[in-house]
Amino acid sequence: MVCAGGTPTVRYEGSFDPIHQTYSLHLTQSRADLPGHPPYEPMPIPVRLGLLDRDGGETPLRLGHDEKDAPTERVLVLRDREETLVFHGVRSEPVPSLFRGFSAPVRVETDVDDRELAFRFARDTDPFNRWDAGQALAERILMRAIQRIRAGDPATFDEAYVEAHGRLIADGAADPSWRALAMTLPSERVLAQRSVPVDPSAIHEAREGCGERWHRAFAASSSRSTTRATWTSRGIPSAPGGSRTRRWAPWRRKAATTSWSWPRRNFSARRT
Repeated sequence: MVCAGGTPTVRYEGSFDPIHQTYSLHLTQSRADLPGHPPYEPMPIPVRLGLLDRDGGETPLRLGHDEKDAPTERVLVLRDREETLVFHGVRSEPVPSLFRGFSAPVRVETDVDDRELAFRFARDTDPFNRWDAGQALAERILMRAIQRIRAGDPATFDEAYVEAHGRLIADGAADPSWRALAMTLPSERVLAQRSVPVDPSAIHEAREGCGERWHRAFAASSSRSTTRATWTSRGIPSAPGGSRTRRWAPWRRKAATTSWSWPRRNFSARRT
C-alpha cells in the first residue's frame, strides 16, 4: 500500500452493548494535509482483527444475526473515511486486537489504558500485537520513571508489566527467540526520541532500574522453572538455553533462524 504524502492514521473506538450482546467497532482513516500534495482521499486499508474475551480466548466474529460457524479472525477492508462494524453474539466486553501481523503500514490511534496494554501483552494470541503492546506499555512506564527521576523523586515501576512478563515466561508454547525479543526493553535511543528535553542520565537510570526490577522477578521465576534464561548486556534477555536472540531487519524473517522483529507503529494516542 503506497500513500503519496504520508502515512495514513487509523483511529478506532469500541462500544459494547450488554443487552443486545453486540460490539460496535468504529474506524476512521485520515492523513494530515501536506503542502504540495492533493487532499487525502480514502484508500483501501486491510484490517486483520480479532476480539479477545477477558480470559484471553478468541470471540467468534459474527457480522450477521444468523451467521453460523463464524471465524475468530477476519481481514476486513476499510474503504471509506469512516466505517462501523457490528459484531453479534458477544457476551462480554472484549479487547480488540487490530492490524494483526502488521496487516497495513498505518499509524494506529485509540484510547487505551495501561491495564489493557498489559492484558494484550500477556494474552493476545497474535505475536506482533502481543509484542507491540509490551513495547507500548514499557515506553509508558519508562517515560513516567524518567519524569520522576528528573523531578528528584524515586522511580516506580508498574507491577502489571512485571506480571505480564511472568505470564510470558511461563508460556511454553511461545517461540523462545520471539519470547526473548518480546522481553527486551525499549532502547535508550527510542526513549530519547520521546523525551523533551533529552536527559541521557535520567533515561539511563530509568531503563536500568526497570531492567533490574524485571530481572529480579525473572530470576525468581526462572529458579522455579526447568527452562532457564539469563539477562545479557544492554537489557536483552537471552533465549532459554543461553543463546541471545538475533537482530532482524524489519519486514524480513530469515529461514535459518526463528527470531522475530517488526517495524514500530506509532501509537501516539496510547503513549501519553
